[in-house]
Amino acid sequence: MFPNVGKIDKGPGGPGEDAPWWLRYLGRFVGTVSALVAIGLGAQLAVISAVTISSACLLAAILQMIVGMMVALIEAPCFCAFLEFAQAPGNFFDRKPFWYKALLYGVGGVLPVALCHGVTTFFGGGLVFVAGCIYGIMAMGRK
Repeated sequence: MFPNVGKIDKGPGGPGEDAPWWLRYLGRFVGTVSALVAIGLGAQLAVISAVTISSACLLAAILQMIVGMMVALIEAPCFCAFLEFAQAPGNFFDRKPFWYKALLYGVGGVLPVALCHGVTTFFGGGLVFVAGCIYGIMAMGRK
């Protein structure tokens, strides 16, 4: 029914062989939670920014929701089952080294905070950035 639910382990020679199992699951969990939080707080910020007529914060809210949706597509495509292409981004990034996700989540988490300095962007973008840091730690590998 769900063919890709348990597939975090990589094949021989692929990325993720040297990362501990608990760190891989932690990265997936934090990424999933951060996607949901970023989408929710981005929607809240969009409403607040529309009422207060703050264009920079409205742009940050839209960007934060886009980043949250992107992270949800990569980490938990089951949340986006209504989209036909939901499995493709997750499968693409599962075949790539961890630093791809680290760079994508790091930049995606910082941009909304740089545009609007508020609590909602700090927590929403900050959690995405933390997920990027976890993937960065996995990219460095074991000593």
